Amino acid sequence: MQADRDRLLRRLQHRMDLCEMVLCALSCLWIAVVGLTLVNQLTPDDMENHRSQMVQEQVRACPGDFAERYDCTEAILLKGERSAITEVVKRLGAALILPGFAWAVWWRVLRSIRQIYWLPPPSGRFRSFVQPRYYARP
Repeated sequence: MQADRDRLLRRLQHRMDLCEMVLCALSCLWIAVVGLTLVNQLTPDDMENHRSQMVQEQVRACPGDFAERYDCTEAILLKGERSAITEVVKRLGAALILPGFAWAVWWRVLRSIRQIYWLPPPSGRFRSFVQPRYYARP
């Protein structure tokens, strides 16, 4: 009976380790492909920087003497920098949300498996399970 349980738990551990490695590889691939694609598709108009046609038109429309035009231009460029940072963060967030959700579900599944089979929680390790040896029911 104990040998069957050990064999079952060893097989379960092997499958969970394999699933964890696949999930890690898929998450890294997703972040690399989708993240780089979204960031590379940024245009000057999306980021509203000084090369953007819209920003250049706003800067040309600044009225007044030199000091007022300078202040107006500075305000427009600062607003553009803030929107550029926001746009990059939104795109990176879109690339990270699916892998983050997948890992949250994964850790919830592992927690449930540990509770079902009375396995101890991992002790300071990244891997799903502690060591190949298992502990008896408390």
